[in-house]
Amino acid sequence: MKLAALIVCHNSGQNVCALVEDLRAQTTPPAVILIVDNASTEGTQHLLKQLEQAHASVHVFYQTQNTGGAGGYHRGFVEFNQCKEGCDALVTFDDDARAKDPALLETLLKQHEKQPDAVVGALVVDLDDETKTAFSYKLGDKRSRDVATLRRYQGLLQDVKLFSGVLFPRSVTQSFPGPKPELFIRGDEQELKQRLEKAGITLVTTPAARCFHPSSQGEVIHCKNIRVFTESSPGKYYFIVRNWAYLMREHPRHSRFVRSRILLKTLAANAYFILFKSPREKTHGLRWFYRAFSDGVNRRFDTVAKAQAAEFLDKARSISSKQYSE
Repeated sequence: MKLAALIVCHNSGQNVCALVEDLRAQTTPPAVILIVDNASTEGTQHLLKQLEQAHASVHVFYQTQNTGGAGGYHRGFVEFNQCKEGCDALVTFDDDARAKDPALLETLLKQHEKQPDAVVGALVVDLDDETKTAFSYKLGDKRSRDVATLRRYQGLLQDVKLFSGVLFPRSVTQSFPGPKPELFIRGDEQELKQRLEKAGITLVTTPAARCFHPSSQGEVIHCKNIRVFTESSPGKYYFIVRNWAYLMREHPRHSRFVRSRILLKTLAANAYFILFKSPREKTHGLRWFYRAFSDGVNRRFDTVAKAQAAEFLDKARSISSKQYSE
């Protein structure tokens, strides 16, 4: 059985080179490594061209503009489906991930052989603290970031973190060619996961497999099950809020009444945070949040909405404190 690996990259040439070496050192190395470059600058494309020249298994696809993780993975899924190497499954990686566990692909493949139609994820471990996971995982009615606890768990976790160390069977990539490109970043993985679940596709994480990734802590905090968005980067903040609001409307998991309550509580909690807890400028912070929220609820992904959002983001960058600057 042959595997392909997919890396979506933007201005991260050094880490992609290290990740490629990780993949080539696997006990079951991929037959082909696909890299989608999102219009990188800063010397990244030069490094990618060197990788292509050095390794026949590496194929790089250069985008003319940055389409975000969503557009990059969508392009990668399409290229995999057209791949002539005849691979049976695709394993995806963010450009800041590492495959330092040499048995990562072998372990994912063993689980794939048991569940050939399932999407199988690795446990995503914090790159800076190997005792913690980069994301919190559902464990029964609780959540945990403790690696030892999760690896002692008898069975598979029903909580997959796309897209770091995740195996997609070819049957899935052909039916679901990646996330929606218009989501750009932050939330595109949740949208794809919800479509897969709705179609009856099984998604599992095998704790025996480990993929390493920087921690995601600090983007969102939960207060009595209500999300408060705390991401410091203005661009990421906009897309986190916009795409969350879009998913609440497009893929509802609750009744309209419950959803309305969640939306109202989320609006109130985030307004309170911006006014009393955030170092951002207050008036612009509120306008900024409601712009993103409104764009998501109203499914505004067109160029006019993007231009208006860009104007807000440029203003946000100029008035944000040093703590919240990019």
